[in-house]
Amino acid sequence: MALDYDRLAADYASHRQVQPVLLAALLQGAQPTRDTVVAEVGCGTGNYIGAIQAAVGCTCRGVDPSARMLATARRRWPQVHFVQAPAETLDLPAASVDFIFSVDVIHHVGDVAAYFRAAAQALRPGGRICTATDAPEMIARRRPLAAYFPGTVAADLARYPTPATLEHAMTAAGLVHVTAQEVEYIYPLCDAAPIRARAYSCLHLISDEEFHAGLARMEEDLESEPIDVLSEYLLLWAQRPG
Repeated sequence: MALDYDRLAADYASHRQVQPVLLAALLQGAQPTRDTVVAEVGCGTGNYIGAIQAAVGCTCRGVDPSARMLATARRRWPQVHFVQAPAETLDLPAASVDFIFSVDVIHHVGDVAAYFRAAAQALRPGGRICTATDAPEMIARRRPLAAYFPGTVAADLARYPTPATLEHAMTAAGLVHVTAQEVEYIYPLCDAAPIRARAYSCLHLISDEEFHAGLARMEEDLESEPIDVLSEYLLLWAQRPG
């Protein structure tokens, strides 16, 4: 099922937020300075690239194929340069970027090998790349998605590239020093608004019947107490040879 991200732009802007633990891991791993050039692939409405620009003051670029996502991003983050392009081509000059990253995007990329080849070309010698994704076991234990919408587990397991697939594509593109890092963030969900808006793509991959049944159970539980959200990421790091 192909999703229309132009149509989803408003909901993503309203409900998708930066995870502070993930942002901290990206900043710690990349160590950007004001002289660094950073690019986010599949930046959507610009949450992470905007946060990095605000934190560091470096030159930042966001790449996304959705015109409406980028229109929202440009309004929110005028200091960031945004480019409309697919991940497989990037439309970034060769050897122009010090750090390339993506968050919750790699499962939307049609040709992962082409993406890593384009990224390797855009990186400067010694530049780093990070792909923040989910390992299969993380998908299976997501809270609250797996608990209230179990159909999302099979849907995402079918579309997420495995860590081994991604590591192979990275090395095939000439990237080196591939390493894995796991981070998690637990926070209380007090309002089902992001779920109600289907601001997570996997909620569009289950039936309306399952969605509305899960939402009803969630809203009933939220009347008693907040629900703990478990947000986990697998970060795959690599580097262009220097």
